[in-house]
Amino acid sequence: MGTRQVILVLPLGFFLSATPTRAQDPCDASVESKVAAGAHSIWTGPPGGYYDKVGQALKYSAQHSDLQIVPVTSNGSVQNICALVQGKTDFALVQSDAAHLAWYGEQPFREKYDSTLQLVAPLFTEKVHILTRPHLYIPSPAGLMRPHSVWMGHENSGSELSAQLVLRASGKSQDEITALKATPPPTDLCEAVNRLKTWKLDAIFQTEVAPAKDIADALSEPRSEIRLLGFDWSSVELLVKNGMYIETSLQKTEYPQLDGGIYTVGVEALLLTRSPILPCETNAILHAPSSRL
Repeated sequence: MGTRQVILVLPLGFFLSATPTRAQDPCDASVESKVAAGAHSIWTGPPGGYYDKVGQALKYSAQHSDLQIVPVTSNGSVQNICALVQGKTDFALVQSDAAHLAWYGEQPFREKYDSTLQLVAPLFTEKVHILTRPHLYIPSPAGLMRPHSVWMGHENSGSELSAQLVLRASGKSQDEITALKATPPPTDLCEAVNRLKTWKLDAIFQTEVAPAKDIADALSEPRSEIRLLGFDWSSVELLVKNGMYIETSLQKTEYPQLDGGIYTVGVEALLLTRSPILPCETNAILHAPSSRL
């Protein structure tokens, strides 16, 4: 990722548009503040994941401007938004679909957080990946039927949110989506892949930069027969139409186990801050050497 010289602070609604509401807001529950006074925290994602690594890179970048940034691991985008809304962090990495819903106060959010969340910069594009178990012959996510057989990612993560929207676009109701959720949920992707290999799960959703090493490793295991599932084109069109996603694909150049390209959708990873913005700190955190990101 190249060095950014311009501070871009815009309301998220500048490029996002709208989807349904529900009664309970995930940000009603208090999140824990994990950083000492005097430091500026940035909430990232699960330990060892891509967002965690980006947070570490931004930490070292900010040191060139004598700014102390403390990366804080989390479940992901929805939890990170709640940390910003509750004033528990100064910065957060958030998927653009989660940011969209928070801006408009749509499911899973009840409140509109348009006056709280500020965009610092878009960082990179991620793609929705769906891994399926051996011998599950379905053409699209609409074919997922078995109760408690789908791991959508950590609770309040961006992957979980993307999975629910993808399943909704495939024609499933919210009750059907809830019924699909793995019970008990895996603690991490490694455990989820092990359950997939033994047919205890039918599918895993992960929103990641492609190619993702953990997904490539799962696909390349000898005799595992785990595969990537593509989207049907009508679902892609529906997801792209609302402005939260871009149409994209997963290709054999990214995952050699693919016979050819498959349709999926992409989201932007965003660096967000909260109002009032911190101009000096925002400037410092943006000047990241390209070798680190």
